[in-house]
Amino acid sequence: MAQTTSSDSSMQNQINPSSDQSKSVFDSLRGLATQSSSSFMNPSVGDTVPDDVELQPMPNAAADALPAAKDHHVAKTDDDTAIIAHPETRKVLGVISGSDTTASTGGDSDASTAGSDTDSDSNN
Repeated sequence: MAQTTSSDSSMQNQINPSSDQSKSVFDSLRGLATQSSSSFMNPSVGDTVPDDVELQPMPNAAADALPAAKDHHVAKTDDDTAIIAHPETRKVLGVISGSDTTASTGGDSDASTAGSDTDSDSNN
C-alpha cells in the first residue's frame, strides 16, 4: 500500500487548465511548429509521448498563463492539440484541444451579444 505506481504519480502531477488558461496557452503556442499526430492519436494523461514527437520547452507566455506547466515541455500536433509532458519521462500531464479553446471564445461572443442588447436598447 505504501508503493506508488508511475500512473499514480502521473495523476498527481496532472495539469488541468481552466478554459481561459487553455485559450491563453494555445494562443501562445501559435508560432510552435505542428507535428504529425499519426504516431500519437488521442493522447491521454499518463501516456508516454513517442520519441518521434519532439517536445519543446514551454514558451514563457504559455508558462505565464499556466504556471503549473512552466517546468514541462509541450508539443503541438496537426490535429490542433497541445500536449504538456514531463521533459524527462515524456509522460503526458495535460492535453489541450484547440476545439476546447473555441468554447472559451464562445463566452466572449456571449459578451458581444449582451453588448448588442444594450445597443438595441439605446436605439429605442
